[in-house]
Amino acid sequence: MRRRASVLPGILLLVLAASVQAAEKAKYVERYTAFGVAQQRGKTSTIQIAIRRWSTPEERQMLVDTLKGKGREALAEALSRMPPVGWIRLPNTRSQDLRYAFQTPLPDGGRRVVIATDRLVNYAELTTASRTQNYQFSVAEIHFDKDGKGEGKLSPLAKVDIEKGTNQIEVEDYTSQPVRLLQVKVVK
Repeated sequence: MRRRASVLPGILLLVLAASVQAAEKAKYVERYTAFGVAQQRGKTSTIQIAIRRWSTPEERQMLVDTLKGKGREALAEALSRMPPVGWIRLPNTRSQDLRYAFQTPLPDGGRRVVIATDRLVNYAELTTASRTQNYQFSVAEIHFDKDGKGEGKLSPLAKVDIEKGTNQIEVEDYTSQPVRLLQVKVVK
């Protein structure tokens, strides 16, 4: 009888650990790892992205209308008020909340994933009137082929605008080249 009583807490602990792990996985609709290459700096690193929910078409349209009608400042404010939809984590940093995650199918059977967040402008940028404070967003675009293999680009310091003529959102990176995202994989 004593042997059975000493095994029971161990079994309960294992069941609890498995249910916590299952609940953690259920929190995300999708997770990615990517190999980031910052060519200007010659640095590479692993980047992690987690999506809790996809942004709705209505949220997307609201952001586009805000950018068109009121400009980047209003877009940054609107984005900062949106509830987090996931997070992104760069090496040696805390994760940062994502405010936007949207996917669209591609004609070849693949898909395009765009994620974005408002970027906190730090005190040093404000006090030195740094040009970087005009780049208020972080934006990433990832293309997955029909087999699920992905690659893309990440602009940690980005300025967004509406391209005249095409009426498409264009992203200007603070640096001359965004971070390349290679070997983007969906984490199962």
